[in-house]
Amino acid sequence: MAFFLSCLALCSLLHFMATPALGDPIADFVQATMKERSIPGLSLAVVQDGKTLREEAFGVVSLELGVAATAQSVFPVASVTKIFTATLVMRLVQDGKLGIDAKVGDLLPDLPETWRAVTLRQLLTHTSGLPDMIVDPMKGLWLGETREEALAKAAPLPLQFEAGTAWSYNQTNYILLGMILERVSGKSLEALLQESILGPLQMKSTTYADARQVVAGRGPWYSRIDFSGTQPRLATKVYPTWVTYPDFVHTCAGLNTTALELARFVDRVAAGKVLAPATVANMWQRQTLRDGKPAGMDETTGMGLGWILEEHGGSPWVGATGGATVALRHAVREKLTVVVLTNCQGSDPDGIATEILSRLLGTQAK
Repeated sequence: MAFFLSCLALCSLLHFMATPALGDPIADFVQATMKERSIPGLSLAVVQDGKTLREEAFGVVSLELGVAATAQSVFPVASVTKIFTATLVMRLVQDGKLGIDAKVGDLLPDLPETWRAVTLRQLLTHTSGLPDMIVDPMKGLWLGETREEALAKAAPLPLQFEAGTAWSYNQTNYILLGMILERVSGKSLEALLQESILGPLQMKSTTYADARQVVAGRGPWYSRIDFSGTQPRLATKVYPTWVTYPDFVHTCAGLNTTALELARFVDRVAAGKVLAPATVANMWQRQTLRDGKPAGMDETTGMGLGWILEEHGGSPWVGATGGATVALRHAVREKLTVVVLTNCQGSDPDGIATEILSRLLGTQAK
């Protein structure tokens, strides 16, 4: 306990040293939220139409060593990885190499018969109804250690629902998209991402790796969620956690990056520098179920082709979230992007990003 308290004291000192002076409303909000939620470290980037408005870090990337977070700190982004996969898929659709409503059985003929009629659109929007290859997303437990093993175990499982009739977040969707990307392009996922996105955008800090690999500038993950009971609840204190991703799930999760590189990626997508503007508009259009109802988590949070869609005060937003640790929001009309990366599971990064973007839009409107 004494060691833990000494770490917290050091964290508080470094937190004070690494953050901007009081009087900055955004910084004040971030610091207050970190204190309230016991978030060790946070990196923030704000970009608007190619211009970096904010790039700053708060707290520490390592409680154990007392290493201050910096703007160059690298964080795992978990399921935010999926928007990169969706962007790669839409690039092949744009180039005429894939049809958005093509059946996966025509592209991957060895799939189970009950899976074959599912379309790429349904994979991208989590409306496929396929059985999920993940057992426990918070602990990183999969049906198998290899894609072949996981597919074999998932194949006999019942469908969750008939494709296109409901929405359910599902890792299997993006594993299949990865298989399709590799088959159609003839390249590995890593090579395709480097050639299409990371290289052209000079995203030199962005790489695939989990807790088993060393990544320069990256600290450990922590959690404030207690999974010991029947239902998750807040833990009494922050503790280290360990997350691994088999290589075959790299279309679902596994990327690491900085806040600024991620914000610039979203900004460049929005500007039509990664995909054609018409393709971006299609990707960021709310998708519907077979009965015409909007697809998505609820009435206010919809689903585009791989991206979360929201509306705030009449302003359309797109975004992504991952691991209950990181989130991004982009106001489409205002061309304004906010990225929040934390190293603490259960920190509500979506709420933080939403609040920051709302405050910035309110300031700009005055």
